[in-house]
Amino acid sequence: MEQLLESRSVNEISWRHVVESMCPRGNASTFYSVTGRRSRHPLIGGYARQEYADALYLAWYYGRSDAVAQLVDEAKVWTYWPYREAWLARCGAGPRPEDGTGPLALISTVTDWARAHTRLAVALDCAPPVCAVEDLLIMHDGRLSPRAAIATLVDVVRSATGAQVGMASG
Repeated sequence: MEQLLESRSVNEISWRHVVESMCPRGNASTFYSVTGRRSRHPLIGGYARQEYADALYLAWYYGRSDAVAQLVDEAKVWTYWPYREAWLARCGAGPRPEDGTGPLALISTVTDWARAHTRLAVALDCAPPVCAVEDLLIMHDGRLSPRAAIATLVDVVRSATGAQVGMASG
């Protein structure tokens, strides 16, 4: 996905582009089994099945109607995950370190990820990886809305990448 984003915006990428980039094993049925409305294990499906409001908001916000956009969100999580694991190891098992440094360390982690994966990070209006948003919500223990958590991390991505409002949509 990152290679496709080097030459075009998300809006210019079709399922065919994705499939062709997976040569020789790419095909439409595999693409749609991984992403799209009928995918077997959509990333956002787990949030949609939860009963707490924050998860439902995340499912709504990240519930893309376009399969390529869904794949971009999933690519963000996959590329962010090693950064998240390193951050959690530094925090010691969970995203709520006793010394209160969790939010700053998370912001630093998202910054590092965004700088290393700039084209992917700015895609979809700088939407951060959904797992980073969830971690920020957990750290604030109900004192931060999902909307504010997303906005905070969008600002982090924009700052880290130098993206301007309105320039990061594609």
